Amino acid sequence: IVLLVLITSHYKLTVPRFLMCNLSFADFCMGLYLLLIASVDAQTSGQYYNHAID
Repeated sequence: IVLLVLITSHYKLTVPRFLMCNLSFADFCMGLYLLLIASVDAQTSGQYYNHAID
């Protein structure tokens, strides 16, 4: 949401606004990464013992 508001605003892109855009994009990427990890964890729940090394 923050990224869309900052990009579509008619104000000049200052340094603080640019840094906020970078931070919001990084947060979005981290959220996608954690969602991917959580979905794979949910799919492989209870199968760790099949691949564990003795």
